[in-house]
Amino acid sequence: MEEANWDDNKRHESCMLIGENCKYKELRLEDHLRQRREDWRDLQKLDDMIKRIEAVIMFEDLLCQMKDISFTDGCIKLSLKTCIPAMGGSICQFGIDCIKETSTVEHLLIIKVVTESMALHAAELIPNDVPIDDIVQAAKMIRDSMTRITLLEVRSQLAYLVGQIQFRIYCYSIRSAVLKDDAKASRNSFQHSERDQVIIVHVFGGIKAFIKVPQNWPVSLSPLKLLSLKPLDETSGDISLSMLCKAMDILNSLELSRRQNLLLFIDAIEEILLQEMPKGASFKRTLQ
Repeated sequence: MEEANWDDNKRHESCMLIGENCKYKELRLEDHLRQRREDWRDLQKLDDMIKRIEAVIMFEDLLCQMKDISFTDGCIKLSLKTCIPAMGGSICQFGIDCIKETSTVEHLLIIKVVTESMALHAAELIPNDVPIDDIVQAAKMIRDSMTRITLLEVRSQLAYLVGQIQFRIYCYSIRSAVLKDDAKASRNSFQHSERDQVIIVHVFGGIKAFIKVPQNWPVSLSPLKLLSLKPLDETSGDISLSMLCKAMDILNSLELSRRQNLLLFIDAIEEILLQEMPKGASFKRTLQ
């Protein structure tokens, strides 16, 4: 009986030792896992820091026209300097005075990204004189279409964004110069809405012509489009809706060369309106 009790005590002591040993190993394992988690967090912080450094280096290498590059708190700030060279040849076909001297247009581009993935979140141009919302959305679509995001893909997305914005600035600067020269040369008055991309021209007969300007005109050589013709005095009996619609169809079907040049297009509008006016109709030239 005593021998049986002794065996039971030995087994109980052995079980306790095994249990304590297992608990010790479990504590060591938990400590090891905790240390690995801390190491992993440190590695993630280091990786984020490296990504920030790589992002700055990427822009410095890629965008030689830019200065004062900074990257803080998920915000990349770029000083854009867009060169507008002296123009001749292709732009001069519009019948305007060419840009005689090279100039530089300066903007601050603020790009907001998700710090962890460097994915594009938003962008802002200062001064806000050139619309870029459509470019930002297109850049986001490039990011969304990628199945695996690497630094190369991030570089591609941001390079597309900055390149397209600088090209838009270039096109709008050329457009501004063209419109200023046209305003001096035209016998008609007109207003230009950059946001709506519409030119409103006052032509004879008390009629306003609304002309749609393509996104990158005149650099793109895309044709202008007549959106509508509206009489200033809607009670005028000499001007019918059917006549205006017919004139619009004719004008939007003219050869490209006349629809690419604003002054030629305005002359064509007056020419077609005069042609389509009822015989004997009275009208006056409107210069407002």
